Amino acid sequence: PYGASWSDAPPQIPHNLDGLVPILHGDTSCLECHLPENAADMEATPIPESHFQNPNMVEDTNYNGMRTVVYGYKQSNELPGSRFNCTLCHWAQADGITVIENDF
Repeated sequence: PYGASWSDAPPQIPHNLDGLVPILHGDTSCLECHLPENAADMEATPIPESHFQNPNMVEDTNYNGMRTVVYGYKQSNELPGSRFNCTLCHWAQADGITVIENDF
């Protein structure tokens, strides 16, 4: 496996994604192995506790007009809908060829 690209970078996926994408809301193959209750048996990394938090959305009335902002988080027993698409932050590692040479 490759190391992180930058400090605090999301972990990369160390396996092929063939047959696992596209990831659709309500149909996330990642959960079969990575839910905490399944991870040990599957020898997979469990989804961290931080991913089981729902944002507390409130209306900001101090703003000129109105806007909704996140004001803290509430712990949940279920993965929030905002976390269903794992590949928005995590990507599969790959040994690729250089398509365009970089001269910088």
